[in-house]
Amino acid sequence: MHLTIGYTSHSLETISASKRLMEDHDLIITEEAPAPGFSLMLNKRIPIKTYIEEEHLEFPRFSKRYFMLLRVLHSNGKKILQVEPYMERLLRIYTMFSDGKNPSDVEKTPALRKVYEAEKRTTAALLSFYERSMSAPFPSVLEAVRRFAKADADKFRLRDSLRANSIAAVVKKEHKRIFIETGSIHVYLERELRRKLKRVCEIDAVNLLEEHIRYLTGKSTFFPPGDVLTLHYIMRKKERRDYETLLAAQSILYSKLLKKEEVFPSGKSRMPHLEDKIEITALVDNLTVQECEVLFKRIRFLTREKALEIVREYSHSDPCC
Repeated sequence: MHLTIGYTSHSLETISASKRLMEDHDLIITEEAPAPGFSLMLNKRIPIKTYIEEEHLEFPRFSKRYFMLLRVLHSNGKKILQVEPYMERLLRIYTMFSDGKNPSDVEKTPALRKVYEAEKRTTAALLSFYERSMSAPFPSVLEAVRRFAKADADKFRLRDSLRANSIAAVVKKEHKRIFIETGSIHVYLERELRRKLKRVCEIDAVNLLEEHIRYLTGKSTFFPPGDVLTLHYIMRKKERRDYETLLAAQSILYSKLLKKEEVFPSGKSRMPHLEDKIEITALVDNLTVQECEVLFKRIRFLTREKALEIVREYSHSDPCC
């Protein structure tokens, strides 16, 4: 048995690479909580558009192309499973609240307690960052970023552990080749799967955009500063406060400058999202904490376009002049 972990993202430029890999596997495990309409959508009993609207999916253009691909694979005999127990439990929590339940009811359910606590810590840390980013001194903002990244790392470890357990439970010998879809930051999932399945199957990990990352950067992997910080905490590496503070400072600018909307690949740019991430990372990568503070104060309340213009001008200026 052979298992392939495919690191990907919810962007249109990953579809063709996903297609090539998925076609070479018997069982495809997607990074989604099981949805009632999924089988109906795969079997063309409800339109893809209806399924996307019912599930309130964040990236509709990507989702449409992605589900079109899954339909073709399904019709060709591929087995497709949605396995994402963390998100499944989170949806159960939302349903309980919408049904009038309160937090104590959730905490009394062992399967939901850890997920609820992880979400509560992460949300509180994120709200603290948003509040401080409006007017607090820059060192206080950076500390809020570090606290959020630590809470997020704890959540990723829990999420990946739960998913690894579920995947290990569904892996069957009759599926000779298994493809597991996951986001690029879910490195803990790979670690857990290798630990749990090392005697059961061969495991490969593939970054679906590695060829393009190598072409654009000369490296096989690429992570923006905020992801580097979160991964530092996910893997529980030794504390390096100056390094973590620098990554936090760079990640604040990166988040402000990154293009958020979906963009179609075109003749002008085959990898618009990846190219944008790489360009923004390059702009902030050599900035010091002090420089990030100066720029943050200038761009804090500006539009992305105006902020990007200022940071580009700063990065291309001669510091000696």
